[in-house]
Amino acid sequence: MMKNIILLPFLFISYFIYGQNYQVAPNKYNLTIKSPDASQLSKFTDIPPSTHTGTTSIIIPIYTIQVGDYTLPISLKYHTSGIKVKEVASKVGLGWSLSIGDIILSKQIFGNQDKGAIPNINQVDGGFEPNTNSGDQNFATIITGFNSFDPENPLKDNKKDTQPDIYSYSVKGTSGDFYFDSKGKIIKIPETDIKIEDYFTLTDNNGNKYFFSEGNQMRTTGGQIPSSDDIITTDFIIKKIILNTGKEIVFEYSSINTPYQYLSNYYKGFSYPVSCIQSKSSEYNEYASLTEVMSENYLTKIIYPEGSVLFTYNNSREDIINGLSLEKISTYDNANKLIYNYFLNKSYFTTSDTKNINGYPNHTNSITKRLKLNEVKNTVDNSSFKLTYYEENPLPNRLSDATDYLGYSNGKTNNAGIPYFTMEDEVYGLGDDKKPNITYAVSGSLKEIIYPTGGKMKLDYELDDFNFEGPEINVSRQGFMECGNGTIGGREFTVNSTRANIKFKFTFTSPYSPNDDGSGSLPIGSYVVAELLDQNNNILKQFLISKEYEYFIEKKSLYKIRFRKQGSENLDTTKPLPCLMVEWYEVTSENKKYNKSVGGIRVKKNYQTRKF
Repeated sequence: MMKNIILLPFLFISYFIYGQNYQVAPNKYNLTIKSPDASQLSKFTDIPPSTHTGTTSIIIPIYTIQVGDYTLPISLKYHTSGIKVKEVASKVGLGWSLSIGDIILSKQIFGNQDKGAIPNINQVDGGFEPNTNSGDQNFATIITGFNSFDPENPLKDNKKDTQPDIYSYSVKGTSGDFYFDSKGKIIKIPETDIKIEDYFTLTDNNGNKYFFSEGNQMRTTGGQIPSSDDIITTDFIIKKIILNTGKEIVFEYSSINTPYQYLSNYYKGFSYPVSCIQSKSSEYNEYASLTEVMSENYLTKIIYPEGSVLFTYNNSREDIINGLSLEKISTYDNANKLIYNYFLNKSYFTTSDTKNINGYPNHTNSITKRLKLNEVKNTVDNSSFKLTYYEENPLPNRLSDATDYLGYSNGKTNNAGIPYFTMEDEVYGLGDDKKPNITYAVSGSLKEIIYPTGGKMKLDYELDDFNFEGPEINVSRQGFMECGNGTIGGREFTVNSTRANIKFKFTFTSPYSPNDDGSGSLPIGSYVVAELLDQNNNILKQFLISKEYEYFIEKKSLYKIRFRKQGSENLDTTKPLPCLMVEWYEVTSENKKYNKSVGGIRVKKNYQTRKF
């Protein structure tokens, strides 16, 4: 199955340049991330299991509540879209979620959390021309905060959040998204029969009403001092269902006693100044993002006319500090007789790949572990579901850079965080290898489930891909060091690049030449000059002072390095040879048409064996 995928570069080009008089850089990003439980459930609405998406849903049935003709199945569900390295396990375990009738309501925040309708910002002109001669300058300022009159002082306070937050929902087999427009009207994507009333009651096409309320308060911050404005709500909890018969199903919750936290991301990025600001150089930033769940309501009981279902947790998780783990699900009838009693036996996915995060020493151990569901056992009849996973190549630590473009493990432990990215003749980034590798991409994914009957299902995966047609750009870093004194040394080399101009970095070191200390000194006595020549021996550049040089040089069919002795005195042969380090990027572009993979996996085949 093919998918259309949009690739976003991992390099951020900054058009906002800030002053030097700050202690916490304002260009750090305040990330908004759903809770682990909401993220797992959202997979089923974001990527519906089907042959088209290459995913399937693994379901462990726990119990089905029935009130008249209305059924509410309780189950543990697994989505086979794979495990991303940064993924945090839910209360059930990595890749698993607790499903209550597939009822979901969560929110993905874009920009800032919407506190009502998003602003309606009108363009002045028919065409968008954000310059000082256009009425759209104010429009551009409102959207970006960019101050064209004083770029080093952005208008942050004037910037408006023009992106609506997106809500994801699912009730009784119908799912979708919705948002509030600039007039506060709910817009559903796609349009469905579900009626949504502000804040929030959903009614299905049979007249059953679902009442939700806010379920958590959390914040994710990185590289900045947290504030009350960072606190957001991403999860909504189902409080009550009133059926069309008037009967009710009531959900009870408890609140966490201690906030829990985990490191959810590690940002690395370069920012480069716009051309109108020559006083600024490029800036590199890296920092961890900490997600803190300040408050959370977690499901403890479901009450319905014929009985109740209880949920028991423990707070001894090793992968989330103070985090909760679902331990047991018990079902009782009206006489309080135990009907089913499921224990969730767990351990951890572990890795020896560690990472010390400045400022967060107590998280060093937690990022090497992920909660793992091994078995779901009913102690009433001693039946069980047993689970195994792909663990031949353990997942790296959760903040590892050893990932493909979409965040799945690819085994490239030498990655530094940012792949190469080209713009005009410049090459940016650290050269990460983001090519997917199925051997590592399946790490942590469900491999086999053994059912209570003894039957089995085994899952095989393959890399996801899509139909690619167009120019494919490849970037590689090249370099060498050559040493000489005019008598020995010198070499020829070529550059394989489709670019008209090549950016070279030269590092010249010579015991006969002064260093670049600003004194303006010249060599005394005999010395050596290094030169870059073209194929016709024309001198392109000369190197005399010991320092680094950077030049854009027109591409030639051949380059030569030559060392020439200057002066009549003999050189001191006890000193090291002068050396020239030459470095450059080779950028090639080739038109291709093929099935390309950039990351992610899909189910290739599942094998089922039955035992009666």
